[in-house]
Amino acid sequence: EIRNHVIGRDSGFSNFKKMFSSQRSSLISENSKCSRCAQAQENITSLKDDLETYEMELDGRQEVIKGLYKEFQLAQKSKKSCEDLVRDPEDKDKLSILQEKDRQILDLEELSISLKRETAQLQHEIQTQKLERDSLKEELSMFTEMIAAKDQVVIQLTDRVYELENLSDIVEDGTEVEDTGKIHNRSLTMSSVQWRFEDAKQIEELKDSCEAYGKQNQFLNREILHLNQLRNEDLKRFKVLTSKYMDLEANHCKVKSKYLLLLNDRNMKIPVKDNEGKDDDIVSHLLEDAMQSVEVGKHEIISSYSQEESYDQYGFVQVAIYNETDALVSAATNLQRRSDNLTSKLLDLEVSHGVKWENYMVQLKEFQRTPELKSLIRGGIPHQFRAEIWMKCVQVRVANIFEFQGQNYYADILRDNKKKSSPAAKQIELDLLRTLPHNKHYVSIDSDGIAKLRRVLLAYSWRDPVIGYCQGINRLAAILLLYLHEEMAFWALVAIIECIMPSDYYSQTLKASQADQRVLRDLLNDKVPRLGAHFEQHK
Repeated sequence: EIRNHVIGRDSGFSNFKKMFSSQRSSLISENSKCSRCAQAQENITSLKDDLETYEMELDGRQEVIKGLYKEFQLAQKSKKSCEDLVRDPEDKDKLSILQEKDRQILDLEELSISLKRETAQLQHEIQTQKLERDSLKEELSMFTEMIAAKDQVVIQLTDRVYELENLSDIVEDGTEVEDTGKIHNRSLTMSSVQWRFEDAKQIEELKDSCEAYGKQNQFLNREILHLNQLRNEDLKRFKVLTSKYMDLEANHCKVKSKYLLLLNDRNMKIPVKDNEGKDDDIVSHLLEDAMQSVEVGKHEIISSYSQEESYDQYGFVQVAIYNETDALVSAATNLQRRSDNLTSKLLDLEVSHGVKWENYMVQLKEFQRTPELKSLIRGGIPHQFRAEIWMKCVQVRVANIFEFQGQNYYADILRDNKKKSSPAAKQIELDLLRTLPHNKHYVSIDSDGIAKLRRVLLAYSWRDPVIGYCQGINRLAAILLLYLHEEMAFWALVAIIECIMPSDYYSQTLKASQADQRVLRDLLNDKVPRLGAHFEQHK
């Protein structure tokens, strides 16, 4: 019926074109009749407008027909698969699952297409904003250089004006001396006086030039202020677009990850029956498309990791994960991880939390424990303030110990025990390269963090021979060294082991640590029994 309707519309449209062409030819033949030219022109204009309207309507109806035809094909395939499942009474549950999965897949496909369109549009806008920003930067640098050159010229002219004004004063003094008849050896000759009067004329011209340069300088200053304002507005727009783009890309990766997991789950639950020769056309078609997108996404993610830095801001290696035997799950995992990374970056860009921290750091005079600080820390410490906040927290915790031991305690303990051998030295050397093997600061024995970590661990083993060294302290010290300098990392280790954590938590037996694990297991079994059973199953 839709096709017949469209065919009827097409035939009407062709008749309309014929009528339009015939009327146009008749109007051209009667072009000599001037009295009817205006009316013919109006008719042609109205017919052109009607033609454009019909063409737009025809395009819209063709798009609707394409969409309906696609849904019709999908419905036919779904009907075929449903008929095959209905024949077997045991497959009725599978039929309901199949229909629900089909609806979910269609919804995810529509959402994915819309997100792709919005992402492409935002990328285009970001590129345009980048080009505008670069052009504004070039203009700003050009105006800055021009103003600097103008300033130099103004300074030179001002000095010249000052010199010429002094010369004019000398000329006046010399003329007064001639009038009174008191001429000395320093009196000026008539030629020199005439030369200085010519310079006085040049002074006036230079004053005019200085005034012109001053007005030009004011104009350029106004232009620079305007350009700075435009640049700030452009930066604000760029930040907003970047945040929106990151949010859309994170949502797109999340939806695509769920889509791949859904296809994988569907493939595992309803496998293809080879013995009967019946294929699920919809699932097989979607699986083929998904595998092709996985192959493309694999190269895109690997290239993105090669283009970006191979290490994150903390020094850990960034590597894409791919398992050839389970490509869908691997691709979904990578997409989910990328979505999480983008979400964390987006949280770092949030204005409210960052502004609160900036205001706190600006007003910080004396570090004290306050509810405001507690709330800020629970919301997360920004990367740029983390080292300073950690250092101040450590100083508050170990203030009494630091005052008792002295200011150079860490250097003294290293120097006094330099030629001694610690009982824990052998175990420390074994654990150095196993601490953070995927971090560039601890990846090899020659890395910059290995020597610092060795000294901190040996210093604490000499400070507390009872504990000495146990597994867990090395990772704690390595993470502290990512933010703090060596001596402050040692004092942070002292604060954690001796002031914050309970006794026997870090010891040879690790009794308190084992108690923590058992308490956590009991809490999981009580509060989240499904997760606790999962851990027990894979213990």
